[in-house]
Amino acid sequence: MTLRKEKIVRAALKWNDLVFMGTGHVDCEDAAEREHGIKLRNKSGVTEGFVTSEGRFLSRAEAFSIAKMAGQLTSNHETGRLESWMLPDLPLETF
Repeated sequence: MTLRKEKIVRAALKWNDLVFMGTGHVDCEDAAEREHGIKLRNKSGVTEGFVTSEGRFLSRAEAFSIAKMAGQLTSNHETGRLESWMLPDLPLETF
């Protein structure tokens, strides 16, 4: 049995219990408006983050650690917060 290493697969925005995913955070805003008519720009309570290959929503700080352990980072900046540009290609896996 081969164990898969958890990795970052999508950018995401979380608002209340809803998570909107895309290749970048702007795509997530577009998905929220297109799918639910929700305009997230400047809305309070929105958390920027990422979704993992295990389907977990993580904050930017949590996602940075996962991406680093998975060897996904294209930059050695030790910011402690993941930014989409730090990932070469989000695999956009389905789960």
